[in-house]
Amino acid sequence: NYWFSVNLKRYREERGLSQRQLAKMINTSQPIISAWENNMKYPLIDKAYDVAKALDISISQLLDCPEEATY
Repeated sequence: NYWFSVNLKRYREERGLSQRQLAKMINTSQPIISAWENNMKYPLIDKAYDVAKALDISISQLLDCPEEATY
């Protein structure tokens, strides 16, 4: 999901977290976070929920197209 990658990076950076910090919060590795942000891999749904919880957002905010997106 393209929007997962975009939103993950956006919300992570907005919260001032490095990829390594987020990875530690959800018990994964920094290369996995990088692969997700670069649209190379996708998490299993339980890990996506862990990401949303760590970033204090809903799963919809993580997966959906942002309202302000331009096409």
